[in-house]
Amino acid sequence: MGRAYGSAQSTKTVPYREGRVSLPARGRRPVDFRQFLDGPARRFLENHEQWLLHDDAQMAVAHDHAASIKPYTDPAFRDPKRYHSFAKELFHCGIVSLARRVRGRCAPFFVPKKSEALRLVLDCRQLNAYFRVPAACEMGSLAAMCEIEVEASEGQTLFVPQADVQDCFWQCEVPHELALWFGLEAVPGWLLLEWGVDTVEGIPVDPHEFIHPVISCLPMGWSWAMWFVQQLHESVCLQHFTEESLLRDGRPAPDVRSGDCCASPYCDNSGVIGIDDKSVLHLRESVQQTFETNGFRMHEETEAEQDAKILGGRFHGEANVIRPAKQRVDKTRKAFLWLARRPRITGRELERLVGHGVFLSLLNRSSLSVFCHVYAFVRECYDIRVRAWASVAKECMTFAAILPLIIADLQRDWCDVVSCVDASKSGIGIVAGVAVSEDVRRRGRWHERWRYKRLPPEELQPRKRSLAQVVSGHQYVPSAVCDQPHHDHGLLPLCLDKGFPEIPDKFIQDVNWCTVTAKPMFFKEPIHILEARSVVLRLGQIASYPESHHKKHLIMCDNMSVVLGFSKGRASNFDLLSLCWKAAAFSLSCNLGVRVRWIRSEFNPADRPSRPFVDPAWPEAPARRDRWHGGRRGSHCRDGLEAHERPLDQRGPSCSCCRGGSTVSSSAQLRWDHIENLASSRAVAKHRTNASRWTQPRLFGRAVGAYASGLDGAHWRSARVPGGLLDPGWQPSQRRIRKEAKAGDASRAIG
Repeated sequence: MGRAYGSAQSTKTVPYREGRVSLPARGRRPVDFRQFLDGPARRFLENHEQWLLHDDAQMAVAHDHAASIKPYTDPAFRDPKRYHSFAKELFHCGIVSLARRVRGRCAPFFVPKKSEALRLVLDCRQLNAYFRVPAACEMGSLAAMCEIEVEASEGQTLFVPQADVQDCFWQCEVPHELALWFGLEAVPGWLLLEWGVDTVEGIPVDPHEFIHPVISCLPMGWSWAMWFVQQLHESVCLQHFTEESLLRDGRPAPDVRSGDCCASPYCDNSGVIGIDDKSVLHLRESVQQTFETNGFRMHEETEAEQDAKILGGRFHGEANVIRPAKQRVDKTRKAFLWLARRPRITGRELERLVGHGVFLSLLNRSSLSVFCHVYAFVRECYDIRVRAWASVAKECMTFAAILPLIIADLQRDWCDVVSCVDASKSGIGIVAGVAVSEDVRRRGRWHERWRYKRLPPEELQPRKRSLAQVVSGHQYVPSAVCDQPHHDHGLLPLCLDKGFPEIPDKFIQDVNWCTVTAKPMFFKEPIHILEARSVVLRLGQIASYPESHHKKHLIMCDNMSVVLGFSKGRASNFDLLSLCWKAAAFSLSCNLGVRVRWIRSEFNPADRPSRPFVDPAWPEAPARRDRWHGGRRGSHCRDGLEAHERPLDQRGPSCSCCRGGSTVSSSAQLRWDHIENLASSRAVAKHRTNASRWTQPRLFGRAVGAYASGLDGAHWRSARVPGGLLDPGWQPSQRRIRKEAKAGDASRAIG
């Protein structure tokens, strides 16, 4: 290589230096790790032709693709003596065996390790074309660790001991039939005789013939190598942990609040996380002993630390937060500040820098919404060196500015106030209620985007699953791979006993909902944008109350595209992405953990408050200003009384200025009756419960929105303060009265 796969950009490779390559000790033999594997993983390894290779129809296409790839090898190996020395080193370390014929070839090169040793990597791009797409690895990544929760009120802190499997890939032996795919350049027979090898495959070695060394271990560069190492690591961990205690991507983190520990297997890195320093250290030593008993070597062992570096991040156990490594943050910030100066750059170079930013953003996915124009620049100027666009520079400056805010706070509690939002073509509705905190936590810990990793394609029907009220258990089952040869082996579903858990109807029924906002929308927009606006409006209401900061909040919505956009942190649709920006501002500035979950429409309690503004003559049109009290005529009715001076039962269509519009029908009167019922009593059973238990600030909003209260001039106030909420007993200030009186006098003069 010397370049990134498929890239023309140079990477940091170094030439071969004898004795500096990180390899197993001389004389050691690799471990037959099939004993640790069971089920599909072992079957894949022992019968690779049936399970891992493409079928005959796809092999021809794979052959043409492989022929177009030129492998990269270390230029130092152009010298036969240096290559022979390298091959001898591999042979005595037990990494290679010998074969007279091979089925594929790979080329070696080297990259530096942090210990200044050299890491051996094989360019396996050609032979990877012949293998199927590897199954998904659900690893204990840094993003998965961000889902861990601790109880700060009880003084809990996290401890993390770690250990690495030394040269893990080179310690895992593969069957000889599979090793034939990983052939190296042939060496002469006389060299083998010098090594003490006189027969190969039962045939005496001729000094003048050439024999191929083949990699008999998992090659670092083979597309399936990472998956097999991860399966090995998880199998060892499962001897000391339950399935529920393994930290994986795509599912909630194990519960460590009760004192239990969880394992974080990530390739060759073994970590144990918990709140008891003695327990986590004991379990780490147990896992290490299992590896060493079976022939693996371990290194870089650490004690139970509160301040630990792990997987490019840093655990701060005393504060219970995870931050990116300081050195990584400093380098990334300097790079983005440099990009903000609009240098001349190619899209390929920008792509690599944005990749570093995306990695940091996984600690708080809402920060992913910052990037928009950078992706367009990468697509349009991939191989062209041009000056960075002004929009790209602005996004880079913004990202550099918010880097200190990108952390994962593990001690945020779940707020017991849950919210539902909905939108129609003419309005937005928001309701809220109080639920049991543990029930909120159980529903809120799941990301909606996980359903597409955890469910087979035939079950990707959220509405059907919700209608069926599929009961999902809370016990995990081990990883399962499709065991039929004709099926797609690219999926590795890790499921609950019943799949992805939907929000149960009972959870919604048990909450006594209170209407927080009922707001008309006067402009025509796609329904998913209106739904997203309702989510952002609710976030703004939550963020306006300091007691809601540093907590996690559950918001439910019935639009799947909106839910997935907020779950992912960004969207390809610019209108939706711009609303993700606003959500990111609330999340980062107030340290809010926001989880948006999907519910089906007919069970959304916010559906009714979003619909009283519908005009029966134009049901798909936005709300009309002249239909809502005051319209553009100011805040006075024609009989001279101001709105706040009227009895509540005389507001709305009963006013002469509103009756002037003869198209206000009986159905509109029914809608007004519904709104007046909300505004006139705070004890409506369907929308709220005991006022002594749920005060209005408790729900992070007022009981009824400005429009629902029937107050004059509300549309003017809401135009300046979107989502402004008023109490039915609201009284305007004297300055407001004078200002609206002048507007009313001007309106009558014009009339």
